[in-house]
Amino acid sequence: MHAEESTRYVVLHHEGHGDPHWDLMIEREGVLATWRLPLPRPIADSLAGPAERIGDHRPTYLDYEGPIGGRRGRVRRLGGGEMRILSFGAARCRFRIPTGCFAGEYVLERNADGPIWMLSVCRAENDR
Repeated sequence: MHAEESTRYVVLHHEGHGDPHWDLMIEREGVLATWRLPLPRPIADSLAGPAERIGDHRPTYLDYEGPIGGRRGRVRRLGGGEMRILSFGAARCRFRIPTGCFAGEYVLERNADGPIWMLSVCRAENDR
């Protein structure tokens, strides 16, 4: 993808199934590309830190809070809404969240060939 794209995202706090964690979900091509963000985050109340790419989820989770079927715990919405994808590839994703508690510009980069990625906050012009 080369041009900026508007889409939606959500950050859910997931408890009751494994260790508590956050799920970052980005709407792409009819599904939610999803990363599990282990807690605690290196910077309190920030998306920055390690992220594990997990299976895509249904768009229903953009607006859902509550129990998850199959005894997989429950989710609580921490933030969500409109966002801009600046680039989206197999090993790197750059996006901007314009408002809310997670407002900022981020880059998600995959470590080698595994499911572990690093999510960083972009702070300076030369970080682009």
